[in-house]
Amino acid sequence: VKAVIFGHIHRPFYQKINHCDFYGSPASSMQCSPNDVKNYIISREPAYRWFELADDGGLASGVVQLEA
Repeated sequence: VKAVIFGHIHRPFYQKINHCDFYGSPASSMQCSPNDVKNYIISREPAYRWFELADDGGLASGVVQLEA
């Protein structure tokens, strides 16, 4: 396993654990702060994560924040 992809968690997420990349996808609605419960909603703009799979097994990813 090279990567685990999951979503949506209302915020972008990335972490490498034991040579495996974990990607969480933001929501197509509001985005939330991972650490601040007082100001939980940080953005009302939708977002999405894209992936590009390479012929050599490589993986590229990014997050796009859209305007509401």
